Amino acid sequence: MKDLIAMVGALGIGGLITSYFTMLWNQRKNVSEKHHEMKDKRYKCIILLMQASLDFDKYKSILHSQGYGYLSSESDLVDLLNDEYVNSFLFASDEFIHCMSKFIRSRTHENLVKSALSMRKDLYGVKTKLTLEQVLRNA
Repeated sequence: MKDLIAMVGALGIGGLITSYFTMLWNQRKNVSEKHHEMKDKRYKCIILLMQASLDFDKYKSILHSQGYGYLSSESDLVDLLNDEYVNSFLFASDEFIHCMSKFIRSRTHENLVKSALSMRKDLYGVKTKLTLEQVLRNA
């Protein structure tokens, strides 16, 4: 009888421990999924803003259709990019933060591509064998 009670007690404690670790794992998984979704959304917005900063007139109507109607000048867009840069500290990789900083200081197609490649790596872990020169040559 004592052995039966001990076995039931052990199973109960084991079940509690298993449930506890399952709950922790699910919480971390949910946080990770939300973080990834936020990064995906923010990166898509940032890419659009970066492209627009290279040719504001071409992208102005696209920006307005995407909810950025308040951007009336390239200066407004640069201010928004600076805000996005600071916000990126909350979710982005160090590599992306470095690339975006370079882009803001020198808005070039090359720095846009470097930023996009760092986003790709951050979001999906994709490493590429393409060189920067190959990517820029095909753009």
